[in-house]
Amino acid sequence: MTEGDLLNFETQAPGADNAMGYAWVYVENITGAPLDLRMGIASDDSIQVKVNRIEVFNLGVCRGWGGAGTTQNDFPVTLQPGGNLVQFKVGDGGGGWGMRARFVDPVSYSHLTLPTILLV
Repeated sequence: MTEGDLLNFETQAPGADNAMGYAWVYVENITGAPLDLRMGIASDDSIQVKVNRIEVFNLGVCRGWGGAGTTQNDFPVTLQPGGNLVQFKVGDGGGGWGMRARFVDPVSYSHLTLPTILLV
């Protein structure tokens, strides 16, 4: 289902068109304080992102996910101290479908590595 940095729904539901796929990840903020970050995403096709059941991003679009390591959108997210549930909902209109996401430092825009400030 994962291919490098890509979560490829096509491997689980080959040939599915006009379909919806969900992915969840539990992220623990170990800093002891709210953590303001940015999230970079790429999707094929539409995508909605929720953090702790609150929508932080929603884009209805028909597109491919781009090359490995690329992101197409970025937006602010705040991780509360302790556990945080991140939900991704990906809609497919036809062809391949999937997504990638990463947390990004809001100042340097560098990709965050674990476990500096959070655990997945």
